Amino acid sequence: MGSAGSVQAYNDFLLAYAALASQPCDRVLTGTLAGVTLRPGVYCFAAAATLTGTLTLGGGDPCNVTWWVAQAATMTDSQFVGTILAARPSR
Repeated sequence: MGSAGSVQAYNDFLLAYAALASQPCDRVLTGTLAGVTLRPGVYCFAAAATLTGTLTLGGGDPCNVTWWVAQAATMTDSQFVGTILAARPSR
């Protein structure tokens, strides 16, 4: 078991993760995101998403961008701004 601070951080993560998971999608995306501009909203993929080009997030503050990931996120050679919450669902 970790320190009180690490336990609190983990519990905060679980609450934030669950809150994001419960938000309904404004739009379900398919295919690649290369060359796409997304406006503020909640976007979902039914399966794994791959980005091999530039994705532009329009009309929002980069500090308010959160990516909810069901299992894992892998980035190589990326310029990323935002927060990723990734977890394996509990069984």
